[in-house]
Amino acid sequence: MVRKIYYSNLDIWKFISAVFVVFLHTVNISTLHGKAEITRQWLFRITQSINPVEYFLIATAFFLFKDLTYEKERKYIVRLLKLYAVWSVLYLPGAAIDCYEKNGCLIGTIKLFRRLFITGTSGHLWYILAVIYSLLFLFPLLNRKMIRSAQIISIISYLYVVAANSYSWIFANEGLFGKAIESINTVLGNSYILRAPLFLMIGYGLSSFDFKKIPTSVCFLGWVLCSFLCNFEVEKLSFWGDCSATLLKPMAAIALFAVAMKTKNYKSQYFSLLGKASSLTYFSHILVRDAIINAVLNPYALWLATIIICICLTGVLEVLKKRADAKWVLFLY
Repeated sequence: MVRKIYYSNLDIWKFISAVFVVFLHTVNISTLHGKAEITRQWLFRITQSINPVEYFLIATAFFLFKDLTYEKERKYIVRLLKLYAVWSVLYLPGAAIDCYEKNGCLIGTIKLFRRLFITGTSGHLWYILAVIYSLLFLFPLLNRKMIRSAQIISIISYLYVVAANSYSWIFANEGLFGKAIESINTVLGNSYILRAPLFLMIGYGLSSFDFKKIPTSVCFLGWVLCSFLCNFEVEKLSFWGDCSATLLKPMAAIALFAVAMKTKNYKSQYFSLLGKASSLTYFSHILVRDAIINAVLNPYALWLATIIICICLTGVLEVLKKRADAKWVLFLY
């Protein structure tokens, strides 16, 4: 179904989110010193304020749940399956090498299957799997108007991820519960796929919310406050390890989405290219990064070069998409 309103503001923020996802996988994993390290720390704080993956999930649900029909549900799931299949094949060689290089044939095969169906053949592809599994769970509940049940299960699912990752140090030596978390994580990896239901339900709720009721200044100040609190929590937890799922991230993600909705909505359809570029950048940036990493030694230059190449790829694919013999492009983003 064609959108009645074109939200260029949301596409702008999707692209900003994609830019900071690339930052996490280039600059943020590098060893830096001096001013370069100070800059990295501030950029990391900005990334935590934006919560890029959480924003992607909310924006996805915001559009999806507007005028939802059974046919729209079916087509969207099929599209996601095709999208995951294509990108899984592209990342499969690296995943296979990683799984078999350090393990025997049997263990390597088990780990490869886990990556294919649970964590993603590349770390960031968990996002597509998480959306697929979450929607297969949420659609039946929402179709039966079991909204409260969907909300409760989504909250419990997210709280488990928080307990199993950011706050796992609390339960590390806590008998049965600690062992249960360890066992589940052995199967689910970092349990990231359980993060998605909550943010998709948030997007579901916001899809019918009237943002005109809230002044722009209130949205912006709310985001600043939530960002400060979210960064405070992350910095306190970073000593203990993984802080990708924290208690305050949902609040910060909602605040950012409100800011995005209050951002000026440009009428030009050219801004839709930013939305497409954000998707392709998210899916392809690891391949692009690995292809140029030996040629671009400076982490900040690597970040910029990766983004530029992904944008150029979007332009090329948009041109190819107009050709009758290039419909395969539609499966990439």
